[in-house]
Amino acid sequence: MPPSDHPFQVWIATDDTQTVVALAPLKLSGTSLRREWGNVTDLRAVPVAPAGTNVAGLVVLAALVFLGTLGLCLWRAPLLVIFFLIALTVGVGLIVVLSKPSPARVVAPEIAKFPQIHRSIASIESRHAFFGLVELAERAGRALPALSDVVDPVEAGQSLAEALWVGADVLSRREQLRPPEPRSQPQPISTTGRAADALSAQREVARGRWAQVSSELGRLQTALELAAVAGENAEHDQDAMAAGQEAYRELAELYGGAEPTDDRR
Repeated sequence: MPPSDHPFQVWIATDDTQTVVALAPLKLSGTSLRREWGNVTDLRAVPVAPAGTNVAGLVVLAALVFLGTLGLCLWRAPLLVIFFLIALTVGVGLIVVLSKPSPARVVAPEIAKFPQIHRSIASIESRHAFFGLVELAERAGRALPALSDVVDPVEAGQSLAEALWVGADVLSRREQLRPPEPRSQPQPISTTGRAADALSAQREVARGRWAQVSSELGRLQTALELAAVAGENAEHDQDAMAAGQEAYRELAELYGGAEPTDDRR
């Protein structure tokens, strides 16, 4: 079923290496925190505590070894058998007591079949920017009831989910671009004029692409912030109603050209 045939739903899954945003269900391989609000399902991996000394486990292990040794001695077992069983028990026990659980990892069951409805964000800077968008969208969602006279809550909730999908798409595209070099930075001198012109043209294209994605991200962030602030102020400021309506109109326009192609259509 294509996304347009059912309410727009976004899944977000985050581990310690990446954040994946998808229009299909995501999972985490280990312990996770699950939050659902509006049309968004947000999964966050629970941080794994640093490995340390498990005092209680070591005490239990020592007691088991002592009782086992005492039992074997009472049964007059051969010393070689006693030493072997003690060594085996201590070895297995230490592995269990001191082992560190594996960190949770994002699991995307449909990414191989439908990569176009998945976006991955890996860099710390981009993930921080995306979490900022999530926070703004969640604020706007909590304030939606105050704008119910001017915006449809169901459509507005869908717009917030769509906005996060757009944000993930923009940030994943930005990660594929290199930040433009400052224009004031001295450039290496080329031996041929044609090579210098080609290099200059490539830099201008890179600057243009970077400026485009930065503009899209800024526009999206502004619309989400306006929607959140307008909803929060709507109860005591009538002008906030119009501002909220404009913010959701802006979000709808942003999503207009960002819908992914889906092979299931």
